[in-house]
Amino acid sequence: MKLFIEAWEWDDNNIEHLATHGLTPELIEDEIWLEAPKYIANRQGRSASHLMVGSDRSGRMWTVCILQVDDDPVTWRASAGWRSKPHEAQWYRRAR
Repeated sequence: MKLFIEAWEWDDNNIEHLATHGLTPELIEDEIWLEAPKYIANRQGRSASHLMVGSDRSGRMWTVCILQVDDDPVTWRASAGWRSKPHEAQWYRRAR
């Protein structure tokens, strides 16, 4: 699945929540997003529509919950994230 993401939107609540899992806007924008992530639709009923799975520059795998900003189709927001679970990292490797 390809998504067109041109920019990211951040707010204090999302930044604080992401920080509890070791993620920062810089890590997401400057590493995970730029290191060829893969995207998959999230399960129905979740607040984020998609998951972005990718690695940082050190090779650690991350899963980030993302959703499109309503009034801008090319701007997305990260709402949660974590170090990828083994099955998420396996999916990423198979999806290449």
